[in-house]
Amino acid sequence: FAQEMLDWQMVHRFRALADLNLARLREQVRTCLIGAESVLLSQVLERFPPREGILEIVGYLVVAMQDSQHYVPGDQYTDVNVDATGRLERWRVPEALFTRASRS
Repeated sequence: FAQEMLDWQMVHRFRALADLNLARLREQVRTCLIGAESVLLSQVLERFPPREGILEIVGYLVVAMQDSQHYVPGDQYTDVNVDATGRLERWRVPEALFTRASRS
């Protein structure tokens, strides 16, 4: 198991972050919440495998942090496999909990 390192190729990939369609990611989260009160990021990724690699996962984390009904505990992580231009990368990322209703 190789740990990923930030290199210049990765920096160029992160430049595309601004182009991520957060509305599409929010819609995919809403789709997963149709039949459940809450869903984990790892479950969303199983249903909607990332098309934009690790950047898309970062986008889901942005959605979780921007929308108050969602929660990122900060001490829970999940391992995800991402197909990055034909090679499989394994990343350890913060787990997020997406929920339907605002938490009080």
